[in-house]
Amino acid sequence: MYKIDITQKKVVKTITLSQSVRFWDMAIDLSGNYFYAMLIQDGDDDSDFNNYKFAKIKISDGTITTIGKSHDDLSSYISLIFSDASGKIIALSQDGKLYEIMPQSGKTYFTRPFANLSYYNDGTSCPDANITLPPHPPRLSINNVTKAEGNSGKTIFNFTVTADKPFDMMPMSGAMFYYEVVDGNGSVVVPPHGVAHHDDHDFQLQQGIKMDMRMFSNEVSINLPVTVYGDKKIEKDEEFFVEIYSPQIPMGMNPKYIIGVGVILNDDFIFNIERTNSQNDTNQTQKESLYTQIAGRDFDYSIVSYDSNNSELNIKNMLFKIELLDMNSTEENNILYKHYYYTGEEEANRFPIEIDNDLIIDKATRDARFKISYIANVNSTKVSEFNKYEDAYESLKNDANYTKGSSFSRDNFAIRPADYRIDVEDINGSNSTIVAEHDYNLTVIATKYNSQEKVLNYKQTKNEELNASLVFEGNSACNNKNEHRFNYKFSDGNLTNTLSHNNYGKYRLNIVDNNWTAVDMSNQGCILNSNSISADGNSKSGCNISSDINMSFQPYSFVIENSFSNIHNAKDYLYMSDLSLSKAMGAKLSSTIKAVGENNTTLSNFTNSCIKNNPTFTAKLRFSFEDDRGTWSDSNMTLPQSVTKKPLSPQQVVAFNDENISDKSTTIIGDITFNKNKFKDDKNGTVKLEILYNMRKLFTEPTNPIKVDFKSLELNTTNLDLDAIIDEKNNTPKGSGKIDKNRTFYFARVSSYSDNYPETAKKSINTPLFVEIFCRTHESNQSWCRDTMNMKNIAKRIGQKTYRGWYLAYNHDSSTEGNINKITSQHNDISTNYTTTIPPFIHGKIDDIRTFYNKSGDLSESIRAKIVIDTDEWLKFNREDISGKPYYIINMKSLSSTTGAGDTGNQIESVKKVEHNGKMSW
Repeated sequence: MYKIDITQKKVVKTITLSQSVRFWDMAIDLSGNYFYAMLIQDGDDDSDFNNYKFAKIKISDGTITTIGKSHDDLSSYISLIFSDASGKIIALSQDGKLYEIMPQSGKTYFTRPFANLSYYNDGTSCPDANITLPPHPPRLSINNVTKAEGNSGKTIFNFTVTADKPFDMMPMSGAMFYYEVVDGNGSVVVPPHGVAHHDDHDFQLQQGIKMDMRMFSNEVSINLPVTVYGDKKIEKDEEFFVEIYSPQIPMGMNPKYIIGVGVILNDDFIFNIERTNSQNDTNQTQKESLYTQIAGRDFDYSIVSYDSNNSELNIKNMLFKIELLDMNSTEENNILYKHYYYTGEEEANRFPIEIDNDLIIDKATRDARFKISYIANVNSTKVSEFNKYEDAYESLKNDANYTKGSSFSRDNFAIRPADYRIDVEDINGSNSTIVAEHDYNLTVIATKYNSQEKVLNYKQTKNEELNASLVFEGNSACNNKNEHRFNYKFSDGNLTNTLSHNNYGKYRLNIVDNNWTAVDMSNQGCILNSNSISADGNSKSGCNISSDINMSFQPYSFVIENSFSNIHNAKDYLYMSDLSLSKAMGAKLSSTIKAVGENNTTLSNFTNSCIKNNPTFTAKLRFSFEDDRGTWSDSNMTLPQSVTKKPLSPQQVVAFNDENISDKSTTIIGDITFNKNKFKDDKNGTVKLEILYNMRKLFTEPTNPIKVDFKSLELNTTNLDLDAIIDEKNNTPKGSGKIDKNRTFYFARVSSYSDNYPETAKKSINTPLFVEIFCRTHESNQSWCRDTMNMKNIAKRIGQKTYRGWYLAYNHDSSTEGNINKITSQHNDISTNYTTTIPPFIHGKIDDIRTFYNKSGDLSESIRAKIVIDTDEWLKFNREDISGKPYYIINMKSLSSTTGAGDTGNQIESVKKVEHNGKMSW
């Protein structure tokens, strides 16, 4: 732009504009510093122009500033513009309309058609001239409102719509006006603001609202309240619009440009509570992290101020109330800590609060958060009127002259117990060995830092929140290494329950809470999978609370399950037999020994590879017996005796687990000692024990019956390797299993009718065989054999043999109790009708045994033949031969005279007459 001196006809000043613009005319303001102009832009076609925005041009440097909205909706573009000494700006449009323009807002008001004007000035557009306009109709205006939004709730922005003079021309019904509250565009107010958006809940959107206003001659204003919603978001100052319009558009008014601007001031100071060393973190999230803290340990913090870009911002004259709140509390008072602080007059962006022992919190919480309440712009003189910062804050917090607010720290954090103190009944510094399946009292206390005192408020609402488990720490060869989980939970820092486990071995009770500090895990505010405690509150501790205690579980006792039976039949008696010669006759005890807990659960880990140390086990048979001398017990036993007082040894054969008892050696009855290797790994805490019993038999002399009462089998440990404590007393695991069976051991033999048959001339005689049982006492005690030893039910008397003590074994069963294996004649000319396939005994005898001369013709000489009987070991008896094989002898002779012989060898013999009157005799 050029200033030309018309007289001199030359340019006297050049103004370089800040941007290229177009306008038809301009006017100067009162100060002489600015030109005003209506900017022009191209219209809808090349031959037309439209108004753009009202603008002012700074004469000194050419800076162009637009004011208000575009005026492209005016009926024609502004071609002339004037100003006067009163500050009016008058514009003429190309279509002959006269407008007044407000230089502060850029608003235009239509006044009259230019043709209707009867007088106006000469148009010199000089600031010292006065432009005189005719009276105009009332004009509506609305004020702008600037106000702080507040941190919460609602704030009312009151706009006032005003007519510049009474509506004396309006009908009595008044004018009909509407208003709407809409988003701003950020450009009306200088400097530019952010835009308030109704969909961000910044203000209450209102559209098409009829104003409750009747503008009579005495009513020229109305109040329009707009609701603004407070929040704690950090934002720029924001604007919204209140626009007035009317479908009537009364003369002299253009409501489209009646706009009130609401400016929402950001009154949200940005404060945070951080660690005193947080300035060393470059990552903002880590910088804001307050870390998990330990109950009972002091920690420090800093008050930090920020701008909206998260840059630290210097502040001063701020009065603070800092509170630490338990956000997880359901109690009315959830304040864990409170402190008042004043920044002073010196500016700073960080204010460390480092007071010894001020933040020793004796409670635990999953979610603690600092609340920062402030009063802004309180000078030190005002603060000095009070004795304490607390008094100053509490006095000024309701003073409307101060800006106040509050916010929460950006990070919340957990306060956790330092440790658990675990106490298990009967476990102490000298003992960690307890009994399986016993309920031991368990007490666990969540403790403070460097203290055995409990932490308050520490609890779980669900069992799943606490992981309490027995972790197996024993030999890897043990059968069951599974972890055992308990349903425990704390209440106000205490855990009281019972501890029990149903297996053997070394374990570690591990109690860990990995849920309490969940608020810190996501932002790395604690060390995952760790229970460590840091040196101070400015460094990370472990996320977990965890403690352990070691213990070993021992058997409570041994359960012994017994079955007892003859190995050959189901009778309650058997025949004496030397087990070293044959194991086919005996009474067998089959026992299962189980290592068990107090509730009799088998301890599957009690196996050779898993058992610690080398305990020794002793199985003892408890029994008593009765013989012809009296009754004896296992504790005062003397060996049984034969009829000639020779001692007899009760025998046993012992086999474990899968051992074949027939391969095992025979010993005298007694205690059975074994070690842990009998608890085989695949037997899961059990031992199979088989014991075969019988009474040693002398083949050369008989023994009276012996009745044995098998009472029980006991198991003892003979060292302290399995001892444990239960109810403050030592427990050595033992076991006892009832047998409660009795057996009578009989001395039995196979015998022919006669040991030595009389001489006979017959070539074949009947030689029956018998199974006989021995029992002989004094004549005064015959009932002992008959009743006490039950001979009356199993045997029969057999004449003179019974007198000598032998009874027929009437109930003998060849299939289970023995038979004749072979009959052998030791003379070639003598045979028996059976040699190897012998018929069974029936009621204790075989009648159909015949011994005969096996040659044709008559005997030429006498024959004495020994017939040997091969039978089972328990049926052997031979007074003359320790091998015990029974036999009988026959005597046959040639016929030299008439003889008669009974079928069993008794003879009638004819001899020479010695005396004529003599008698025949046997």
